Amino acid sequence: MPSHALGLRAASPAVVAASAGGQTALPIAIANARDFRGQIRYSGHRLGDGIGETVEGSLEIANRRWTMDEHSAAVWLHADETSSWLRTGSRTLAFDDPLAVAALANPWAIVLCSMSAAGVQPGPSDVSLASGDGLLLYVDRVSGEMTGAVDRLSPQRLAFSFGHWTTVNGLRVPQSLVRLQGGAQTGAFVVDRYDVGWTPADTTRPSSLNRGFAVPAQLRPNGVALITNPAAASAPFPWRQYGTAFALLLLALLAIAWTRRDALVQRICRTRSEDPRGWRFEGSTPFVTPEGYLLFENRRYKAGAAFYNRLTTIHSSPMFIRISAPGVPHAVVLFRKLDRGRASVPLLARTRRPGFTLVEALVATAVFTIVVVGAVFPMLFVLARADRLADQRQLAVQIASNAMVDEAAALEYGGRIDDGSATFAVDGMDLSIGVAPSSLTGAHDVSVSVRDQDGHVLAKLVTLLGPPVAPPASPPPGSGG
Repeated sequence: MPSHALGLRAASPAVVAASAGGQTALPIAIANARDFRGQIRYSGHRLGDGIGETVEGSLEIANRRWTMDEHSAAVWLHADETSSWLRTGSRTLAFDDPLAVAALANPWAIVLCSMSAAGVQPGPSDVSLASGDGLLLYVDRVSGEMTGAVDRLSPQRLAFSFGHWTTVNGLRVPQSLVRLQGGAQTGAFVVDRYDVGWTPADTTRPSSLNRGFAVPAQLRPNGVALITNPAAASAPFPWRQYGTAFALLLLALLAIAWTRRDALVQRICRTRSEDPRGWRFEGSTPFVTPEGYLLFENRRYKAGAAFYNRLTTIHSSPMFIRISAPGVPHAVVLFRKLDRGRASVPLLARTRRPGFTLVEALVATAVFTIVVVGAVFPMLFVLARADRLADQRQLAVQIASNAMVDEAAALEYGGRIDDGSATFAVDGMDLSIGVAPSSLTGAHDVSVSVRDQDGHVLAKLVTLLGPPVAPPASPPPGSGG
């Protein structure tokens, strides 16, 4: 009989099952959970802190290998038999004990994986069982259900309580879970839905339920792994690469079309010449110059010398004109030049401005775009930085003025003035003070300049300082003056 079929009788408290070694009798529910191999998906919500937050999770167990993923709007938690990690925003942290992570909503999933991987042994009392990796499981004597679990390896004194058990596809699963730390409740989770699927007994390796997320490969000594590139951990769909490839393909097609524009125009003209729909008869005229120019609506069109001295028939459409004549084997279709207001051109009716051809309109649009991108946008960028540049220059002038006053006061008195220069860092800017001999005897030039981090001079002051004078005598001690 398959192992999952035993779960249909898990509600009977008197039924027990033998362990794999045949030495320890286990309640049917515990034995069925220990022998579970398959996939479980669940969704629920938190109670207390983070109330209303929806959490979805999935786990897969195959022999002694398992993987578990749980995610909400802000947190993604992954655990398996080799490594575990938690991702929040752009940071990914690795840890050793999934039960010690407060973000874990459904600890029963980890307990189930531990039972399947490490097995279950008798506990220190008749109402407890122990798993091979340090978990202590408490069992109700009457119903045989697991009432809770204690993580004996955690220094945080963690315990978990499970209740409101139900059967889903032959497996007993809890609907309410409570997290305890030091005997006090620190979190609660209610499962709204379970989906349980059993796999055949010959499954040897669980396939990842969330292949889009990779486990961090390098851990720090303290057990924390930081992934500086979140895209490497989440492996999203490569929209950027596809967009770049599509843009390059479109650019190549446009380049090819531009080199073959004459052939494309001729192809369009030939297609339009053979299409009788949408053409309007405009009359016939014999007036075609020897050079092949035809006058239509006060506009000259290059029809070709083949139409010279022939009765030419003209048809028009909103975008093209069609020129044909007896004895000419083919018709010529040309782009229509927009003329002054006539009833034949409804879009420009009663206008007196000269019209533009389609090519001229496209060129005008391109010029306008170049002006906007090349002149307007840079001007807006400069204006956006104007206030910051003005504040920076004002601060630079203030720094230079204060430095000039201090330097002049320091050199005004004394026996002599030493020449030289010095540079200081003030408010993220470089302040340079220089003293050099002047062309006047006994005088010195004092210069103060302030530069930004890029080396641009923001403010510069220069003054002439005369020979130093003796400092004024100090009043004698005790004088009342």
